[in-house]
Amino acid sequence: MRRILALLYLFAFTLLHSVAAACPFCSENLAKNTGGFSGGLTIGIVITIFFMLGVMGSLVGFVVYLMIQEGKKSDRRHQLAQSTPPVLPS
Repeated sequence: MRRILALLYLFAFTLLHSVAAACPFCSENLAKNTGGFSGGLTIGIVITIFFMLGVMGSLVGFVVYLMIQEGKKSDRRHQLAQSTPPVLPS
């Protein structure tokens, strides 16, 4: 099973590489840039990656924040239920 997955990954990598090489403007701009933050296409790709990571991090942080707030509300309800005596119907 692992061999099949490894071959599938290798095949997918080969296909994706050929698709990226098919874009003439992308390959020309990447060949001109020697690396670093020299502007152009390279800086655009770097900014996009940081933006995606920031969005993912903020979403995870927001979900954790909501979970903590709901836990605090639950604790308050539990403490309130224990501290007040039950009201008997008259």
